[in-house]
Amino acid sequence: QEASKGFLITVTNDMENTPLGEKFSLFYVSNDEVTRLVQSASDFATRILYPDPNSMPEKIIGRVDIRLANQNLTRDHILAAEGVGEKTKYVIFISPRVMEFSDFRRRIRREIQKGMAEILLFGIQNRAPKTMLDGIIEYISNLAGVGPQKRVFDFRDVRGKCWEDEDPAVVAEFLGYCEGKTEGFIGRLNQAMREGRWDEETLDRALGMPAKHLCESFHSSMVMKIQDLNSPNSACGYR
Repeated sequence: QEASKGFLITVTNDMENTPLGEKFSLFYVSNDEVTRLVQSASDFATRILYPDPNSMPEKIIGRVDIRLANQNLTRDHILAAEGVGEKTKYVIFISPRVMEFSDFRRRIRREIQKGMAEILLFGIQNRAPKTMLDGIIEYISNLAGVGPQKRVFDFRDVRGKCWEDEDPAVVAEFLGYCEGKTEGFIGRLNQAMREGRWDEETLDRALGMPAKHLCESFHSSMVMKIQDLNSPNSACGYR
């Protein structure tokens, strides 16, 4: 285990003595790669969510354990929290099926990045729509360069409350659109959600304008991108 930024980082391999477990140990345990990935992911997510270092709560993380689960999970990673307050321990369970892919290194990095963003958002999960929080996590992983290599959206009308879309990829695109319109938006939104209850005015204040208006212009911008996004050389697409 190692102390980093005031919290401990540990790694647990519940698939030891199996081919996938041995592969995980070789690439992530024996060389301390997990520690480097957690540190990098934590730093990256912190810069986005807390652009003002003084705004970050003290001792928000006590310990992080990266754990290769002993069976496949319903998702590529699942976050669990043990304890409360300063003694909170977070466990990011990684599904062993991730190690089966040829691009497992990218996938592991993606799940750790998403897990660390989820940890930094922990505590406000009951104050904001799940769709919004999932979108922020997706936005951070995309910005870190570990988003899906081929992003495909179900094209539909998103002129309403687009932050309530069930597809995190769409919400992430909307959040990126908002950040492009008003720099520092994600950090202000995170801070506002931590300081009080969630309502649509919280989003409006963080943006400095009505969010619904941006949903309308966001929808128009997505329509204009359809041809480019469907091109053979694009990393995105519509279906």
